[in-house]
Amino acid sequence: MSDPDSTPVEQWRPVVGFEGLYSVSNFGRVRGDSDAKPHIPGRIKSQSFDPGTQGWKKYPAVALYCPSHSFTRFVHILVLEAFVSPCPEGKEANHKDGDKGNPSLSNLEWVTHPENVIHSYRVLGATRPRGERCGTHKLTNEIVSVIRSKRASGIKGYVLAEQYGVSQATVSMIHRRHTWVDV
Repeated sequence: MSDPDSTPVEQWRPVVGFEGLYSVSNFGRVRGDSDAKPHIPGRIKSQSFDPGTQGWKKYPAVALYCPSHSFTRFVHILVLEAFVSPCPEGKEANHKDGDKGNPSLSNLEWVTHPENVIHSYRVLGATRPRGERCGTHKLTNEIVSVIRSKRASGIKGYVLAEQYGVSQATVSMIHRRHTWVDV
């Protein structure tokens, strides 16, 4: 049986830089605190994905207003700044569970970029599209096999690079199995 006291309680703190206008909760919700237009006190702000980010970088964001200006801010940053600290130099936000749509305090931490990259591979590595399933690759599994075969038979890398429209470094990495390792 679960203990009713173990249920997390939503806590609110002022949004850094918008004190008196907005608050953010440890659950990643943002509300208006002021009755000055366009604020409605206590009303939870709707969140959207920032249109300025690429598909794999989408994070929930909110529009915050102060006199004569509008700002779009990522919710996870607001949570960390309000409950932990401003972003320390050389650090960035990390989502512990890998879900960028989960801006709750229990899922967030400040880490260095290398720590974030390592964490990303540990948590998301197996789910990321690889090889020809990755939408950014020019080559297919079949062409990669042909490149390896031709390179092994002695055809120069620069010739293959020109033939397949990739760099000589790409051909070299394919040949040495530093990329396209699953093919």
